[in-house]
This record gives sequence, C-alpha cells and structure tokens, in this order.
Amino acid sequence: MKISNSSTFACRYCRYYVPEGRRGGHCQQLNVTVQGAWKACSLAIPPFTPAWENLEEIIVWQRKTLAAQEATLAILAQQQASCVSQSEELTASEPAPRSPRRQTEGIKALWT
Repeated sequence: MKISNSSTFACRYCRYYVPEGRRGGHCQQLNVTVQGAWKACSLAIPPFTPAWENLEEIIVWQRKTLAAQEATLAILAQQQASCVSQSEELTASEPAPRSPRRQTEGIKALWT
C-alpha cells in the first residue's frame, strides 16, 4: 500500500475527524475521542482526496448497470418485434377497404 504524502499531519485535517466541543473531536475510523492537534495516525486521509477504497465496488456497480441496461434493451427490442409482427398479421387478415369512387360509380350505374 502506498503512503500518501499529504497535508494530513494532524487529526483535525483528517477525513474521519468530527469536531466535538472546543478542542476535541471524534475519530470515526478508530471510534475514539481525539484532540484535533494530535499527530495524525497512519490511517489519516485528507478530506478532499478521492475515495479510492470503493473503486472495485464502483467498477462492479457499473458493470451490473450496463448489463441491466443491455437486458432491458433486448427485452424492448423483442416486444417491438412482436408488436410489429402482430400488426402485420392484423393488416393482412383485414379486407382491403373499397375506394369511395367505385362505390359512387356503382350507385350511378343503378340510377341510370
């Protein structure tokens, strides 16, 4: 594990430090009461450094999300294909509509 050369040289500059009262605070990492002026331990992390501890979890989450999106798209594509085939079957089974022109011609032929 790399030791970072950071400016976290006192507990009060650590990400895990929570101030309580005037001079003291609480270390969330060690779950103990500490003084802000104490020299920081080897577990200290600067407050604005990216959290690389969860990098593997983030990568797994991204992969799961992408897999879920791909599965959803595949399902939607199947549903769309089945809807298109059903609409094609319906249009093929319906008789073709008669044009109004032919109907009027037939009526005119009856009156003449």
